[in-house]
Amino acid sequence: MKKALLIALAFISCSTGFAQVKPAIPDIDKLRKMSPAQLEAYKQQMLKQYSTQAKQLAQQANFKLDEMTLPDFKVQMPAKDIKRLSLIPVQPPTLVQLSDMLKTTRQQIQTAVKPTVLQEVKKITVGQNADGLQQAAIGEFYADKPEQSVLLAIEAALKDVNDQTGWNNLAAIMNMTGLEHKAVPILMNQLQSDPNNSMLLNNMGQAYLGLSDIGMAEMFLKQCLQHDPLNPEANRSMGMIKFYYEQYEEGMKHFEKELEVAYRRSSMALLRGKDKAFNIFQLRKKRNIPKRNYFGELSFGNFKVPSLPETTEETAAAKITGEAFGQSVVAEMLYWDQKAQLPEAEIEADGKKLPGLYSNYVDALLEDLHEVYKAEELAFFTDLDINHIKSLIDDYHTKLMAVKCPSAPAGAS
Repeated sequence: MKKALLIALAFISCSTGFAQVKPAIPDIDKLRKMSPAQLEAYKQQMLKQYSTQAKQLAQQANFKLDEMTLPDFKVQMPAKDIKRLSLIPVQPPTLVQLSDMLKTTRQQIQTAVKPTVLQEVKKITVGQNADGLQQAAIGEFYADKPEQSVLLAIEAALKDVNDQTGWNNLAAIMNMTGLEHKAVPILMNQLQSDPNNSMLLNNMGQAYLGLSDIGMAEMFLKQCLQHDPLNPEANRSMGMIKFYYEQYEEGMKHFEKELEVAYRRSSMALLRGKDKAFNIFQLRKKRNIPKRNYFGELSFGNFKVPSLPETTEETAAAKITGEAFGQSVVAEMLYWDQKAQLPEAEIEADGKKLPGLYSNYVDALLEDLHEVYKAEELAFFTDLDINHIKSLIDDYHTKLMAVKCPSAPAGAS
């Protein structure tokens, strides 16, 4: 443990030297004299200090930092938002009431935002149908334009009040832009006609979670998972709730289901912080994906170990065949070795590409390969193969020893 901590401290001190004044690191002799408990306490102190520094740097550089990926992250829930919860109606509103509410909300947002936002929204809405507006709203959200996203989603819902997808998308965007109390009435209305819809139930759970009403959030998230056990959002939120209550084993079950169908760096970072990370490749294999029988396709079942030669003629023929086979194996190995070596130009071009949507997921799969394909299982011959070959050779030598040389012909010197 001491060695690992020393290496970690050396790496941290090198990688963050350019940033700010680093927390003081005690000399190596002092670290070596620390007990395991003192080392653990010191490690936690250092992680906290560097996490604080990372947040400060993110704020100064004006970029978003997912704090769940920081090593000292702890799941916490803010106090229940009584003020906003009190604004939620007791009874589900009608479509007419929802439309009036949306018009009021739209007016409030239009009054608060900059004129450039309104101009952009107006330009996008010209000639667009409800589906086009929904897609535009989603695009604006991922472009980090929350005001435009909400306004476009409102326009889409008002354009086709009978489209459940439009209402659900609007509620989801409201959940993610701090308008959870506005999303709940929408979902109440839609759940009247479709009470078992897992998307609506999940969004209702997310809305109450955003309002810190954990009891209501759990109720709707559990209902969602009854109809859609692998819903990644619902499982993630339930995992967070269980971790908040320090019910880690229950939380792990939900995170496992999330990671079966989705991958988040933040979820994996949270689990690693609890020393409970999953093997992503093994989880993926649980999805009941049909597997091809490569062994059968290549007809390896027809491969037979040839008998060892018993005459000089057979030995000469076997030598020629063996040499040809060896040359073939070498040529095959060289071919695939060359295929594995990318040209420098291709490596350079690949390095300039932006990471793809699934780059983090691919990295996680590759990290786990050493656990999936263990070195001892990648050998050319297993112990069973080696013992079989050895028995063939031993049997061959036994036969050779049993052969008696014939008597020399008469008159031979």
